[in-house]
Amino acid sequence: MTKKDQPGESAQINIEADKCLLAGDHQKALTLYLKNADTFAVLQDYYGQAKTLNNVGLIQSGMGRNEDALVHFLKALELFGRLGKKLQMAEMWGNIGSTYRNMELYEKAMEAYFEALPLYEDLDHKLGIADQYTNMAYVHTRRGDMEEAINLYHKALPLYEESGDRRRIDVTTHNLQNLISAMGKAPQ
Repeated sequence: MTKKDQPGESAQINIEADKCLLAGDHQKALTLYLKNADTFAVLQDYYGQAKTLNNVGLIQSGMGRNEDALVHFLKALELFGRLGKKLQMAEMWGNIGSTYRNMELYEKAMEAYFEALPLYEDLDHKLGIADQYTNMAYVHTRRGDMEEAINLYHKALPLYEESGDRRRIDVTTHNLQNLISAMGKAPQ
């Protein structure tokens, strides 16, 4: 296979990996995405490589392979950083934070969310900002700091409402109601 043939092959591999993922064969999808990440590296398509490494990290995280997921998210973050892709960098920081959160490394999770937040703010990306507030609220809930969790959900909710994202509005409202009820407070 020549270097010229590789972009077409990469597209085919992605299609096959996506099909495997939809069919629930996560291990095969993972293998194919890893192969594709190598192909993108050979092509010096660092954006394609970073996107593929993010897919690898998401699958690994879903499989409970958090340490492996972190390696791939961090490599994707490095590549997106070299390319100056702020939105993708913010997304990687969010993924890194959520992976640390899954590992119950809450300080590291918060550090990652605080890296993502100003990137989203610079881009005026309302959903990204709201998602980071929600992620932080979840960490505060896990730590038992319900007041701060409620404050963060209150910051997220109007941003979700502004975006019209019904699912996020409903989930955030539900989380707020549960926390307020658990604390014995009247709804605000």
